[in-house]
Formats: sequence, C-alpha cells, structure tokens
Amino acid sequence: GNITYHAIGDTSLSKEYFELSGGSCTVKLYDFRRTVISIRGKIKKFKTGTQDKGFLEEYRIFLYSIRNRNESPISFESLYLTTLTTFRILESIQTGLKLSIRDDE
Repeated sequence: GNITYHAIGDTSLSKEYFELSGGSCTVKLYDFRRTVISIRGKIKKFKTGTQDKGFLEEYRIFLYSIRNRNESPISFESLYLTTLTTFRILESIQTGLKLSIRDDE
C-alpha cells in the first residue's frame, strides 16, 4: 500500500483523501466529508455532514481514563508499534530498503 500526505497541493482539491480497493469494491473518502463507494459498477455517494476525525471523542476518553485511574485507552503495544512504524518509514526512505515493522516478520 501507499500512504501520501500532501500539504502543498491546490487548495481547491481535498487535502485528506483515502482510497481503498479490493474484492470488486472501491471506497473513496474526501476530507472526511463525503464518501463514494463503487461496487461492481454501481456507485453510492454519502455525505457525512461534518468533518469529524474523532479528536474530541479521543480526548474525552483519555481524560476520563486519567480522572478515573483507568488503564490507558491505547495499549502500550499500539503506541510502540506506531512509533516503530514511523521510524521504519524514515529509515526506508533514507536507505531505499523494504523494512518490516515487527522484527519477527
């Protein structure tokens, strides 16, 4: 797969665009505001109405876990693997090598 994030593109186009294809289906998400799903030649379009990326809900859950002394809502393994992935991406860009995320892969 490919992940690209462009901050210097034309502002008339979606800044955040996501596309997923598989099993005779393609899903396109534009700025978290509208979605287009194409399945075997039939196209469905949806509007979400708001650009909700989940930041506020994430903050509320995090704050709740601190106030109630609950475990972190994000596991240590998830935090570790996210950080490791970032470092592996940078290393791959620098070396041109294909790198795995987990050492056991």
